[in-house]
Amino acid sequence: MSLFNSKICVMVKKQSFFILTFLLTSTIFSQWQYATEANKSKNIFVTDSKNESTFSIQKSKEGKVKFFIKLETEKECKINQIQFKFDVIKSIVKFEAQQTKNDLVEILYDQVNDLENLETFSLFIKKRNILYVTFLDRCGFNQTKNYTLKGSSKAIDRISLIQHLSKTIRILKAKKEKLAFIANNLPRLDDKNLLEKKLIDVDLLDVEEVTWKSFQNDKYNIKIRLKINGSGFKELFGTFRLYKPVKSIKSRY
Repeated sequence: MSLFNSKICVMVKKQSFFILTFLLTSTIFSQWQYATEANKSKNIFVTDSKNESTFSIQKSKEGKVKFFIKLETEKECKINQIQFKFDVIKSIVKFEAQQTKNDLVEILYDQVNDLENLETFSLFIKKRNILYVTFLDRCGFNQTKNYTLKGSSKAIDRISLIQHLSKTIRILKAKKEKLAFIANNLPRLDDKNLLEKKLIDVDLLDVEEVTWKSFQNDKYNIKIRLKINGSGFKELFGTFRLYKPVKSIKSRY
């Protein structure tokens, strides 16, 4: 075989290897896809590199957006948190999660305490190439899947996701300011997180006024009442323990 023919063979082998690698990569990392469901909701989704799970973002016809990941899990080891990481980026984004029926895990991305995480997620979802997702479960059998972001920009634009996330971020910022307003109108609580848990069913943006009184003439425990725009008053269930006792007892709101 001549030197010229040898070079051609080498070039053909390299090209064949490149094509094979490209095809394998394309097969492993399927692009993001778009679909309209029977109920008129829109759905963008992608499978992980091993086709073991599906990451989907659903937008209802009313405009509500939910994040889901479908994967097989142990029933006793429910996933309660999900961790996102983008290629090259050091930041780790964490969201609370809850398992629904049919092996679906819903990502609770729109919580007030997750505002900074949502800002980071919104910033990089269209700028990076790979999304690494770690599922944190109660048993410690944590597993990580990786999803390509190839084709995600077009899919994201079809449901106006970035616009929705920007609006959600603005609302969460307003709610965070309202939480600070409520806390600043109360004596310092022993457990600030308890207040936020009790407020979960309250639309924070509707809170106009905050008042409190001592519980059963106790300087350490108080009850809290909120004035809700258009709905009168709402008393938060239970009592709240103070970090320090109040100097004087308030018998009425």
